[in-house]
Amino acid sequence: MSEFDPKYPLAYCANVHAGTSFAEMFANLCHWVPRVQDYRSQRGPMGIGLWFSNQSVIEAQRPENLKRLRDWFELNSLVPYTSNAFPQGDFHLPIVKYDVYQPDWSTAARTAYTLAVIRLMDELAPRDCEISVSTLPLGWPTPAVDDSFFQKCAENLLAVCRELQSLEQTIGRLAYLCLEPEPGCILDSSADVVGFFERWLLPKNNQSDSVRRYIRVCHDVCHSAVMFESQYAAIERFRSTGIEIGKVQISAAVEANFVDRGTADRQTIMSALHQFQEPRYLHQTNVQRRTGDATLFDDLSQAFAEVPDPINTRWRVHFHVPIYLSEIGPLRTTNDEIGQFLRGVSGPNIPRHFEVETYAWSVLPPSHAPNDLAAGIAAELDWVSELRRTM
Repeated sequence: MSEFDPKYPLAYCANVHAGTSFAEMFANLCHWVPRVQDYRSQRGPMGIGLWFSNQSVIEAQRPENLKRLRDWFELNSLVPYTSNAFPQGDFHLPIVKYDVYQPDWSTAARTAYTLAVIRLMDELAPRDCEISVSTLPLGWPTPAVDDSFFQKCAENLLAVCRELQSLEQTIGRLAYLCLEPEPGCILDSSADVVGFFERWLLPKNNQSDSVRRYIRVCHDVCHSAVMFESQYAAIERFRSTGIEIGKVQISAAVEANFVDRGTADRQTIMSALHQFQEPRYLHQTNVQRRTGDATLFDDLSQAFAEVPDPINTRWRVHFHVPIYLSEIGPLRTTNDEIGQFLRGVSGPNIPRHFEVETYAWSVLPPSHAPNDLAAGIAAELDWVSELRRTM
């Protein structure tokens, strides 16, 4: 398999850097990105996946700020072709948890924010690049949602679809919004995404080809792995229904395998897993039994409380860990699924936009945290590039 499309060099997601204002965001980019580039073994242009909070996306639209960003990207050989518009608020508060799913897609606020990100990316991206913007999979299902919720989400998404179609028709820029399934969310698997398209998006628009062109999927490898969903099966489900993967987030989850382990081994593994319990982010945990059936818990702490003895189970935890690690002490990661996904999407329809998204560096257990964040991010980018070259 060849390296990444030179027009869309491999990116990393800047949501790893804190900052809700434009000044904070820009300062973090200036501090971290050149250091990541210095550590990389591969020279030349680098992709950058931008993240703008609701505040910073407004401030970034000021002419002087737009110019600062454009000039800085050009000076540093950066290609800003994708943006993560999933977290709309402060993604680095001491406690984020369920707040990351607000506002949901039934609201005007989510629509307005997303359109603002799309318009900003159109100002920043090279003129010959397609743009992808990833977004949350409608929302979190608490309180329970009904048909009126799905209808409102569909209406708002189709309004964005029309804006994207107008953008392409008027200036020739192809941009697409990518729904990102996540464990526990309203859409948490490829089957959920396909079902939503077929019931709510496609029947409500006379131009189904347009919907498929401008609304796509952001496939997060970690999320799919946590759901114990085959990477190949997910790819084939999207292909068979004509839904495109517009963006890929390359990431890995934590796995604890208690199958056929004695009491002492189980205690050692469980002790290591407890190190990944932290207060900032939600770490959805899927506990699979030997029979193959699984129970998904909202957070790792909930799984600990409800499964005190994990005998003959396998746990996968939504905790984005450095993708170059296959083991973390007695725990494993799901980084082998990255290779499975890349093999599965080989061919003429391979997505163009690939972004490494390990946002949880700051909450890793101290024994596994890197001495230098920039070095860790660079090591991830190099690992993916080498994997892609050797496949």
